[in-house]
Amino acid sequence: MISCCEIIYRHIKSEGEYYFAGSNSAAGFVGKYDELLNDTVPERVFIIKGGPGTGKSTLMRVAAEKSKMAGADVEYIYCASDPSSLDGVIIKSPDKSLTDPPPDKLCNDRKYYGSVVAIVDGTAPHTRDCEIPGGRDEIIDLGAFWNARQLYYRRAEIQELGARKKAYFANAYKFLSAAQSLDDFVTEEQLRAADTEKIKKAAERFTEKFSKTADKGECIVRLISAISMNGTVRFDTLEKKAKKIYRIVGGASGRFYLDEIIQASKRKGIRLIIAPSPINHNIIEAVYITGADILLETLDCDEEFLDKSRGANIGRFADEEKIKRNKHQIKRSKKMYDMCIKEACECLEQAKIAHFEIERIYADSMDYKGVGDLSNTIAERIVELL
Repeated sequence: MISCCEIIYRHIKSEGEYYFAGSNSAAGFVGKYDELLNDTVPERVFIIKGGPGTGKSTLMRVAAEKSKMAGADVEYIYCASDPSSLDGVIIKSPDKSLTDPPPDKLCNDRKYYGSVVAIVDGTAPHTRDCEIPGGRDEIIDLGAFWNARQLYYRRAEIQELGARKKAYFANAYKFLSAAQSLDDFVTEEQLRAADTEKIKKAAERFTEKFSKTADKGECIVRLISAISMNGTVRFDTLEKKAKKIYRIVGGASGRFYLDEIIQASKRKGIRLIIAPSPINHNIIEAVYITGADILLETLDCDEEFLDKSRGANIGRFADEEKIKRNKHQIKRSKKMYDMCIKEACECLEQAKIAHFEIERIYADSMDYKGVGDLSNTIAERIVELL
């Protein structure tokens, strides 16, 4: 249940695709690292270990920028809690032996790339260790550049701030869980009034229109939204890629319509990028149809918001009389939902204060020149692999 007035589009100046590594959800933190790496099948994975503020994001940015200068494509994976911080980069070097370029400059079809290298943050909450030590995976230990004695004397501060941060996250997840319960109620009430058979037929007709121009292949999942320390954040990666954008209203009916388009596309073997809700990954908030370059996204707002040439009001398939019976309950539930999201964001904002205090402690103990030298070395090694 994402309100159009709540969405904050974050524009990143550097070229590339950008998504989230996971999300703060009703079930706690849910990571998507495995899906990200399985989709791209990297030959080399660098796993960074180190505390907050030790230079993990900086190392990844250096490697990404130098790789781009060498002609590689880069997929940026950001932290769902702190959208200014990188959790990973996937560096893809186009296969120079191909005479035909990929259908999409930045695509995830492995056959278009000569080599793929990933750098990921392997510390909590997305802990990752080597699966093929040395053969594919390599640990980058930034702990080698901190003053352990200095950190030892400040361990009580670090522990207390860590406990405070953890408590705020736990409170945020409680509010997100409450928000999900309210959303479930609204969904059930709205679907009772929906003519699902008509929605299925409408989705089938729409899918048929783009089936000839769309790419064929496996669907992939990417997170473009997050409930973060900076509020509700949504990246505009898919908006920038799309030639046509259809904004779908109609509440649960709109979601059902999007689900049916996904099912119809899978039956036809159409390749999609599927973007789930950060709160509940079983709910889809956007679908990008590769090849056809069409984006469909659901918004919980009035039809008047829509550009009529690119809008779809799926609410027209609902029984108005049934909707009216529970109109006030639905309205109150939506209001309480918004309050829960706001409270969750405020908890995460408090967690940010504690997190940045921890970062400052580590920053005081770091040899950043050593980290910088290592970053350049890793970047040069990656360029050699491309």
